[in-house]
Amino acid sequence: MKRVLALPGEEVFGTLRRDHLEGPGQGMSCGCANGCEPTRGPPDSYFVLGDNRENSLDSRYSGFVRREKIVGRVIAIYRSWDGDNHRPRLDRIGRRR
Repeated sequence: MKRVLALPGEEVFGTLRRDHLEGPGQGMSCGCANGCEPTRGPPDSYFVLGDNRENSLDSRYSGFVRREKIVGRVIAIYRSWDGDNHRPRLDRIGRRR
C-alpha cells in the first residue's frame, strides 16, 4: 500500500513535509534514500510513500512510479494504529475513503 505524494509534473523537495517524508534517521529522496535536489516528476509518473515508512520500499528508493504500474485504489480502512498511544484507532476501522 502506498500513498501518492506528488502527481505527474509536480516538484518533490528533499525536505517537503518532513513529518510525512522522513522516518527517524532517514533522508527523503527522489530515487535515493540519502537526499535529493528538487526534482520534477516525469509525465504519467507519481511519487509514492508507504504507510510503514520506516520499512517501506517506496519512491525514496525506487523513484517515480509509472501510471500503468498502479493497480488499485483504497476504498476502506482495514486497520489503523495509533503509534503515540500504542493502540488501534477503532473509530477509523471500516471507514470508507
